[in-house]
Amino acid sequence: MFRPYVELAMCDPHLSDKKRKQTTKTKSNTWIPKYNETFHFLLGNEEEPDCYELNIAVKDDSFMREDRLIGEQGSWSSWVPPLGSRINFDDTGLTILRILLHRTNDELAREFVSLKSARRHKEEV
Repeated sequence: MFRPYVELAMCDPHLSDKKRKQTTKTKSNTWIPKYNETFHFLLGNEEEPDCYELNIAVKDDSFMREDRLIGEQGSWSSWVPPLGSRINFDDTGLTILRILLHRTNDELAREFVSLKSARRHKEEV
């Protein structure tokens, strides 16, 4: 049975102690679900609003296995500098990324490393 839902995740290094993921209710047996739900994320004042990133994922709910990812979209934020197709790091930055990469149980660290090490398309540069 197909039971889609939408997962919203707000990303920022200062949100580790706040609720960062919210989901819609599942819709049973429909290939064109419509959601009319409102979500609120509490953002701190440590950063400007354009420093936050909202990631949206559509998933299929399953009782017997891990929920299947149907599709996802993230909004690139001002964390990504306007120059080059990759972020350039100094030795300190690379060391920090390597340390964070080994924190396998830390979801925030994984998201941060993923955002910082991703390649960007030409139109995003």
